[in-house]
Amino acid sequence: MVYKITALSIYELGKRSNQEDSIFPEYSPEPTNGDLFILCDGMGGHAAGEVASQTVCETMSTYIAEHPREDGLFDVSDFNAALDAAYAALDAKDTEDEKKMGTTLTFVKFHAGGCFIAHIGDSRIYHIRSSEHRILHVTRDHSLVNDLIKLGEMTPEEAKASRQKNIITRAIQPHQEARTKADYKEITDLKAGDYFYMCSDGMLEQAEDEEIVNILSLPKTDSEKIKILKGATKDNKDNHSAHLIRIVEILDEDKEPEPVANSISGQKMKKTRHFLFFLFALLTVCFAVHSAFAQDKTLAYYNSHESELLPDALKGKAVRCSELSGEEENGHEWVDLGLSVKWATCNVGASSPSEYGNYYAWGKTLPKSDYSWSTLRYCSDDSGDSFTKYNTKSDRKDN
Repeated sequence: MVYKITALSIYELGKRSNQEDSIFPEYSPEPTNGDLFILCDGMGGHAAGEVASQTVCETMSTYIAEHPREDGLFDVSDFNAALDAAYAALDAKDTEDEKKMGTTLTFVKFHAGGCFIAHIGDSRIYHIRSSEHRILHVTRDHSLVNDLIKLGEMTPEEAKASRQKNIITRAIQPHQEARTKADYKEITDLKAGDYFYMCSDGMLEQAEDEEIVNILSLPKTDSEKIKILKGATKDNKDNHSAHLIRIVEILDEDKEPEPVANSISGQKMKKTRHFLFFLFALLTVCFAVHSAFAQDKTLAYYNSHESELLPDALKGKAVRCSELSGEEENGHEWVDLGLSVKWATCNVGASSPSEYGNYYAWGKTLPKSDYSWSTLRYCSDDSGDSFTKYNTKSDRKDN
């Protein structure tokens, strides 16, 4: 499986004097299209948090780039190897200060078998299916208030206002006796149009999950959605960063490419296809009408006394006829017998049309016969009155 990805990022200072968040790929106002995304939120005071987040981001991304698997897969053993390399790099940079530097981690890696995600701390990863307007998965914060909510000792509303809301229970730090492990998940339920939204806790100061889903489900471009997300966090105090990742296409050797879903470009393409289909249908109808009316618009007349000359499909057919004037047909019921021509019969005061009915066809695509083409001025009503006809036999007129 190959995933075509597009991603945009947010990298904002907030009200802080220094930036302790780090992201990979590095921030760019232009979309990126890689398969690896990392976001770290550093802590530990001035400079220390920045060092921790940058070290983990750079070490893990470099290790993964240098150790690709031949089968194109990626699993927890690959992740742990990259995380161990990050721990080793962080140990080497430890200043042995009493207040240890550290960082959170969010990690997304697309591979041949799906998408591997992992996290440590209170930075989050959302998997959102905007076409269904719902969150398929969201990571659980490693935080004190979240643990208290889980134990039933605090409500989500109380957690938002708690002074303890920034205390995390897991972080990547140097020289830990037991290195913190990540929670991870393999995701295989993926569709074109799905979003992965990675963000530091600074993005969530005033944003609820429902708001994030609503924004990502809007019929707007990814650039417009990023602007809305940035606008919603412009007054946030903390550093705030994010990756907005969208699956554009999923390619499988045994299947056709899965179409884009729930993006503005996909909607425009869909509307364009509908318009082209409508235009094609309209042109087809116009061509057919033109072809029909380009022919001699007379009514061919057959007398059912000579029923052996009529197609079998006509025999026994009867409809009510009404007045015809020149090329106009007013209220006449026609029967399509699948002969690329409309046929009908008028039952003129007879017990059955096969005895005395008169058969007519519109257009010039009738089989050749010894009967002439005549202009029919009137058909009868149900009683058979007021019927006018022309000669049934005259000079032969071929199609």
